Amino acid sequence: MTGEKRTNRRLCSRGYLRRSGVAMIIGVGISVAPSHGQSTPAYEITEAATVQALRVTDLINDYLNSKGWSEGENAMGSGSSRKTFFVAVGVGTIAARRDSGGYVSSRYNAFQKAFLAAQKDMVQFLEADVSAAVASSYSEPSAAREQERLDTLMREGMTLEAAKAQVGALSADIEEYAQFQSGATAATQAEKLLRFEIHNALRERGFDPNQPVDQQQLASILTQEQFQSAVRIVANSRVAGLQAFKIFEVLPEGNQGQIGVVAIFSDRLHNLANALFTGNYDLVPEGAPRKPLKEQIPLDEKALLSTFGVTAKVDENGQLALVAYGQAGAKTESSRSLSAAEEKARVAAIAQIRFFAGAMVKTLEETASSETMMELSSGIVDVVTDESYEEKIEVFAGPMKISGLKTIHRWNTKHPLTGHFIAGQVVAWQPSSAQLAKEMKQQLNGASSSSPTNETAQSSQPAVDGKAGSFTSQGAEGSDDF
Repeated sequence: MTGEKRTNRRLCSRGYLRRSGVAMIIGVGISVAPSHGQSTPAYEITEAATVQALRVTDLINDYLNSKGWSEGENAMGSGSSRKTFFVAVGVGTIAARRDSGGYVSSRYNAFQKAFLAAQKDMVQFLEADVSAAVASSYSEPSAAREQERLDTLMREGMTLEAAKAQVGALSADIEEYAQFQSGATAATQAEKLLRFEIHNALRERGFDPNQPVDQQQLASILTQEQFQSAVRIVANSRVAGLQAFKIFEVLPEGNQGQIGVVAIFSDRLHNLANALFTGNYDLVPEGAPRKPLKEQIPLDEKALLSTFGVTAKVDENGQLALVAYGQAGAKTESSRSLSAAEEKARVAAIAQIRFFAGAMVKTLEETASSETMMELSSGIVDVVTDESYEEKIEVFAGPMKISGLKTIHRWNTKHPLTGHFIAGQVVAWQPSSAQLAKEMKQQLNGASSSSPTNETAQSSQPAVDGKAGSFTSQGAEGSDDF
């Protein structure tokens, strides 16, 4: 059973002593097994890497402490300039190996998973439907009832043992009379399957399948204690105006990478989201004019590499505007594939603007645990524990017309550690551009445009050297104008 742990302890006059032979898994680091063919190997647990591995949550905690912020409600300023805001954090794992062709896509997926986690925290803060249950029971079975249970188990064990003997004899007969080798092979495989099932059935009843059943003595249950607990948290709400304020990326040596996000929500951001959603630009908050948006974005490619999502900035007109960062990897090194990567990056950026405008967020978290302790007549205390956890987060943003989207920066680079080629675009939305776009649409109403010509890209993937080592980076910080 998944998640099941069993511990046997011998009774003594001064307490319980652990039996020898109990293994303990203490390592939680992750290393990558070598690749064979096209299959992706599983990640292997190693203790050494765990002790030294840097976690993205460490960077997030240090950052929040440096800002004087905490998760949840915060405030800054005083008097008329005092503003409150909500901070949510999330972490996503980069599932793909660093030397795989899909690593760049997995990095973006990790950001989306981290932002989903931040949205879940915010939605649960708004309102959550929480249910919980705990139950405990204790019993001391009667001697007569225990003897009846043991007799039943013995009969079932002997029946299973007889069936195992019949399976072996039948398999031998089939092999002897089979005209083709395939028939003998099928009989052998069928025998292995049946033996496996019979052995499991014997173990479930407390028997050693490698010893004769009639020579084994099952211990009766003297006392039994059972404990169960379950928690279910459901939260549904519309979220609008949540921005990715700061991004962190960690790729430790021999471990899966992580991307963490610090997200912020405020009244000003919510008003900006409503303005974008409704098309009423009078709702857009104003502030002291800043530089043009293009001059406010970072030019350092390492910073751009770890900057995802959408952030709000005050433009040169003093209006709060949106800047979205998108990136994507190229499938091949052809010029067409590189161009496609740039366009995919633009799509990713636009999607983040749409989510900022408003989306329905549905979350579900469930935990369950159980523990059974039995004191046996043989002097053994048998403890069985089982626990499970499930998390689901869904975010949906339906079709919405958005005017005035424009690319204000393009960039491309190779990942400094893995060598993957990454293209990015920075897309902006500001009320003045949206108004201009609507006016142009009215003038050009009825005009048609030609369809682009499709080109076929090469099928080879860009070379990836799969360097060893670690990589840590931070994205650009959002503006304090939120």
